[in-house]
Amino acid sequence: MSPHYFIALPLPTQPAERVHSWKKQVEQDFPFKKWVHPNDYHVTLFFLGAADSTKLQRVCAYMDEVAQEVTTFSLQTTQAGWFGKTSSPRILWAGVSGSDVLYDLQKQVADRCEKAGFAVEKRPYKPHITVARTWQGKHSFQDAAKALPILPSSSWEAKEFVLYQTHLGRQPKYERLETFLL
Repeated sequence: MSPHYFIALPLPTQPAERVHSWKKQVEQDFPFKKWVHPNDYHVTLFFLGAADSTKLQRVCAYMDEVAQEVTTFSLQTTQAGWFGKTSSPRILWAGVSGSDVLYDLQKQVADRCEKAGFAVEKRPYKPHITVARTWQGKHSFQDAAKALPILPSSSWEAKEFVLYQTHLGRQPKYERLETFLL
């Protein structure tokens, strides 16, 4: 299987530790199939999928342009949430909010990736940090969610975004290939 790539904001140490601490509380009582390694926490800007070296070079050139056009900005973790059916979600996540610059950055990244030949996601952008995947509980997640611990808020300055490669079967599974400083 070809490696997949994506562009994301990495989480600095302090917010990653806070999310991880929350995850450790949650994983005891919430049976998800896979829990994300704390070194893999990130806020996705664009999922590229499989790509050859020519397309990746083109994307990197475009991302250099984007990095010159965007300044650093503040973000913070918010409440927890999920994607998929409320009874059995696909993804448990930590929400991210903050500056409109995040949405501007994501749009610029998506526009440039489309220009480089990648398909753009049709769903609206929902910034988040994936914490777990695939609910495996015997009972509905909807009932269990009432006991979900509150996610502690943590703020940070987004100073860079990164092109990552996915390595399935490895922990942590995301490798930084290129870093773009804001």
